[in-house]
Amino acid sequence: MITLKQAAKQFSKQLKEMYQQGTHITACFRFYLGFLMQFCNDSQEDKALGRFTAWQIKDMLMCVHNDKIDTSKVILETFLLYTRRGGKTRNLTIIAVFFSLLGYLVMWRSSFTDQLAMAKFWFDKNPFTIKVIYGQSDNRVEVIDSPPINFDVIAPGKTQSRGIDVLIIDEECMIVLDSAKYDVYEKLRPCVMDSKFKHIIHGTTPELNTVAEINWNFLKDQEVRLQTTFTAERDWKATSWLTAESIEMERLLHSDDPYYVAMQYELQWTVLGGKVFDNMIREGDPAYPMFPLGFLDKIDPTHAGVDFNGDINKHYIVTIAFDHHFVYVLEETQFLDLTILFEYAHLSLELEDGLYNDQFTKQTRKLGLSCIYNPNWQGESHADKKMIRVQELRNRKIIINKERCPTTFKNLTNCAFNRHKLRTEIVKTKDQHGLDALLHALHPSAGGLSIIKDGFKEETSLFGKANRHELSPGTRI
Repeated sequence: MITLKQAAKQFSKQLKEMYQQGTHITACFRFYLGFLMQFCNDSQEDKALGRFTAWQIKDMLMCVHNDKIDTSKVILETFLLYTRRGGKTRNLTIIAVFFSLLGYLVMWRSSFTDQLAMAKFWFDKNPFTIKVIYGQSDNRVEVIDSPPINFDVIAPGKTQSRGIDVLIIDEECMIVLDSAKYDVYEKLRPCVMDSKFKHIIHGTTPELNTVAEINWNFLKDQEVRLQTTFTAERDWKATSWLTAESIEMERLLHSDDPYYVAMQYELQWTVLGGKVFDNMIREGDPAYPMFPLGFLDKIDPTHAGVDFNGDINKHYIVTIAFDHHFVYVLEETQFLDLTILFEYAHLSLELEDGLYNDQFTKQTRKLGLSCIYNPNWQGESHADKKMIRVQELRNRKIIINKERCPTTFKNLTNCAFNRHKLRTEIVKTKDQHGLDALLHALHPSAGGLSIIKDGFKEETSLFGKANRHELSPGTRI
């Protein structure tokens, strides 16, 4: 009696012949899935390799081929955004083995060893896999009569310089921007560039300030440009095996962080602890036609704030105008020459002062710069003062141009509450320079933003009442 491995060996030979003779790759993939559904779908097994929903098949086909992409010239890059326990890793291993069976070189990378262990579990269940070698200098998945799959974590020394055809990245939501792991990730993408079958497949749950966020936003923009589909989004409700009762249990278990379920199972792009600023409006967003591109050009700055850093990250100054309802973020500038601050002396200017910042503010005082010097926000009492500014910023709509103020936009997007603290405070990150400068800019002063409202010029300040003055026709503000 023929064994499953013997049947798989015969089938793999037939599959290769079909592909080489010109059978379309999607037909070959369906043929391959048919084998798995017939021989790897034990009804008594919870974790069956060959049991699929219609949307899982659709999503895998999306990763295999796209009529609008010539993979000899550009990368077919796709993204599976799945709920936790949605079958993402299993499906990625199925795709990886399929490409190997066709003769392509495949590289698999996971963020951490836990994800790699689950991938190994599914590779081991695949009848076309001979064995998975892990924990050696040359980790790989050996496939019947096919090139082995390069199989490892994203870590220094694990980025193969050799060319490949297919790169599969599992759980990149754990690759934080500007981290050591991110530097390694950046070296992965060029591995497919000289291939005639360029494929990159991402699979993860969402999290802001990670590689996943960058790739998701890029591919969503690509979908609009090319009028096709590169992404698949499947939350827990798309599955039949994740129940409302089990999700509610997860919600109760993580009651200290209500955003855990939102991220892991409902696929909301947030951060653990919850986003601080969900009140941003990007200038030019079609959902807000009252703030078209060019809107911020008509607003003059009234306030500025400075966050001091040093030669590596440079200092940041952010200029704004604001009233009781809006904060208009107008300009973000990096600088080292402190004399540039005199160009902003006509504004209400606040500098971060105290501790590390003394080395800079002593120079500005010596230069004769007249401005507000705010002691460094460290310690419990000072942290409370900083949170007052944060709350004032949260109380208003923030209008910002992403391209003009990239660091500030990123900081506002990724800012999270610290879920490990009983008192309300935000998580401090090493690149929060735009946000810190913005918080310094948002300070009370005698002046305020001048805006036109109902034929009047309305002057406001952060904590003061609005004063209204009638405008003459054609007055520019």
